[in-house]
Amino acid sequence: MPHFSLDDARDFLLIMRNFLKSFKIQTKYGTSAAAAASSVIISGIGLVLIYVYTQRKREKNDRRVFMRSMSIGALHGGKLAMKRLLQYQKMRATEKNQDQVLEKLEKMIKDCAPDFAKLQSIVAKLEMRGQEDKAIEILKKAAKEAKENSLLHYEYEYQILLVEMLIYKGNIGEAERASCLNQEETSDVRRSLYKAIIQVLLNNPKKAKEKWEEFKEMRSRFLLPPDVKDSQFYKLVTEFEMFKQVVDLLGKDIEERNKEKN
Repeated sequence: MPHFSLDDARDFLLIMRNFLKSFKIQTKYGTSAAAAASSVIISGIGLVLIYVYTQRKREKNDRRVFMRSMSIGALHGGKLAMKRLLQYQKMRATEKNQDQVLEKLEKMIKDCAPDFAKLQSIVAKLEMRGQEDKAIEILKKAAKEAKENSLLHYEYEYQILLVEMLIYKGNIGEAERASCLNQEETSDVRRSLYKAIIQVLLNNPKKAKEKWEEFKEMRSRFLLPPDVKDSQFYKLVTEFEMFKQVVDLLGKDIEERNKEKN
């Protein structure tokens, strides 16, 4: 593996910034802004690998939940990974407001037009605190109510958030069975990405690679800036083994945390 520096990561994130601003994913429910950050994994994988190999040995126990969060944050995209890094730093300084975050999540879900990008940020904060159980409970209820009220787009987005939380929790089988991942007519890159992650965690490399190729094909429909294609990070998006390496790190963090609970 080539050596990556923090300066390399910063430079690459600057390249991606303008690209991510205009990136959209088309689902059967319309253009989804919430899907934008989930669609590009290039800069994030670079960032998480840098973080893993330079920081993993330091403060291992205190950072385990954060490392787990950063792993998926990286697969979502550099913008989200960096945002989660900042969220973690802020969360460490304000651990007393956990109940406020839960209240904010419930309040936003009750909004007649929920902002799913902001919801994802709030759910991430709960996960970084090790409160994914509460997030799962709230999201399941929200998805059920959306279905009962025929709000199909809301149901879909809540389920997508739920899949991520189930992965963090280690409930991989339940995540795999989520109906949002089986909507073949939905052209949402997150669906293929999560299915690839799930199959890696289930130790099904053949199926994982199939879903990875599907994800890569969907992602390739969007033109990448020349600077990205020429960068040393480009192979992190085109090589399945590199993707698998990041997901394996996520799996180890989940396993270690579940052992601590038991």
